[in-house]
Amino acid sequence: MPEFSGITQRSVAISGHETRYLRSGSGRPVVLIHGSGAGVSAAANWWPTINPLAEHYDVIAPDLFGFGASANSEDLPYGIGLWADQIVELIARLELADPVLVGNSLGGWVALDVARHHRDLLRGLVLMGTGGTPQSATRAIRQHRRYEPGLDAMRQLLTDFVHDREHVTDALVMERYEASRAPGAEAAYAKTTAARARDREERPVDPDALRDLDIPALLIHGKEDRIIPCTSSESLAKVMQAADLHLFARCGHWTQIEYPRKFNALVLQFLDELDRAA
Repeated sequence: MPEFSGITQRSVAISGHETRYLRSGSGRPVVLIHGSGAGVSAAANWWPTINPLAEHYDVIAPDLFGFGASANSEDLPYGIGLWADQIVELIARLELADPVLVGNSLGGWVALDVARHHRDLLRGLVLMGTGGTPQSATRAIRQHRRYEPGLDAMRQLLTDFVHDREHVTDALVMERYEASRAPGAEAAYAKTTAARARDREERPVDPDALRDLDIPALLIHGKEDRIIPCTSSESLAKVMQAADLHLFARCGHWTQIEYPRKFNALVLQFLDELDRAA
């Protein structure tokens, strides 16, 4: 990943536990919520996105509990409820007015949970390859739960995320591998993946609960997504009143990494339209 420019790394205590986040820019707040996976973090998910969005908006990209540099304490009850509460409290602690949530995969599931229970906090949603729907329990996800730190295992895991394998560079494999074997990372990964699997059974995205959700939303998905099939976003688009759907051809799960310019332009257009309508 390239070095970030003009981006600061900060931390805030949420429910007594440290949340580390990246921040850059000014204007309407846009909160980027990363997905799951071994060695993932806000920086790993959003390195092509933060700077382009920060030219126009106040971009905040936190590490969820159990990921990146945020707390991974065994006292934390990992799951969608915890992560959604973390985002809600982050919004309050940073005094973010009318933020837009941009959620990738697990982050999309978390963003939807926040929107369902705290609709008045938000101005809009961008959901990419959203997890938590009945369509989202794929072979790749089940296989990723069994990840044990190793370069070959990490390469295979990352290859599942993309349509074009050229995006899985040696440098990326090494970086994610090293992050996956950092102190406490392996135990946190086991706990967070177990929590995600549990919540898919006990707290899935309920389409009927979204029928009254009138928040403006942009749904984005890669047609060749092997992690979460595009039918997941298609099903959400059918029930969400104010949701547009954009599918990327020849694209896997990482729309923001495989097609960064198109992705950033699409999100910026959506954010601009929200500002014009305000």
